Amino acid sequence: MCPECALQFTEQVYLMVQNPDCPACREVASAAWKERWARLKVTSISEIPELAAAWADDADPRTVMVGDFGMRKFRCSAGHMPRISPSRFLDAGCPHCRGVRSQENKQWLADISPELAKQWHPTRNGRYTPANVVWDSKPGSVDRVGW
Repeated sequence: MCPECALQFTEQVYLMVQNPDCPACREVASAAWKERWARLKVTSISEIPELAAAWADDADPRTVMVGDFGMRKFRCSAGHMPRISPSRFLDAGCPHCRGVRSQENKQWLADISPELAKQWHPTRNGRYTPANVVWDSKPGSVDRVGW
């Protein structure tokens, strides 16, 4: 049963554990995305205040649509100047700042499980240490991990 819309449906358990997905909610989300994308294809950069404020490209923001796939130059509040599609910048922001936030939010093995980190082999892991491996890394996601 979907916790969002209460639809009852049949699906294999392992698929729902890996990626819970309700067919009705998926259809609603897809329709909403298509409607939003249709609007973005005809909305200029100058009509979206946050995009207009960050615009650093040579092109006229009144003539470039948010749904344009071309790489455009923006300036984020931290001063980075990524070349990114307007819709991606609108949805995700500056990729440089996103990367910094991603690193800040990681939980390292050494911090989460010091007792497990003590078992880390000092030479079999190359450049990897408990201080630079995320605590919930999957086997094979780190080169030659050994204990």
